[in-house]
Amino acid sequence: MATWQSAPCFTDPERAALELAEAVLTPDPFGDRVSDDLFARLSRHYDTDEIWHFTLSLGHFSLFTVPIQ
Repeated sequence: MATWQSAPCFTDPERAALELAEAVLTPDPFGDRVSDDLFARLSRHYDTDEIWHFTLSLGHFSLFTVPIQ
């Protein structure tokens, strides 16, 4: 999935969801992971409940895949 940004097979809603996954799962030392711009792009394709479901699912998934340090 490292090449999702250049792959032609994803729709705009799928690209927004993949960008959300990348933003949530990539550590950011400054604390801001999901920018207002990303949220606006997500809001064009998904309602608030769907965005929360994506975010909570990503958080739940990361509990089982991110090693504890």
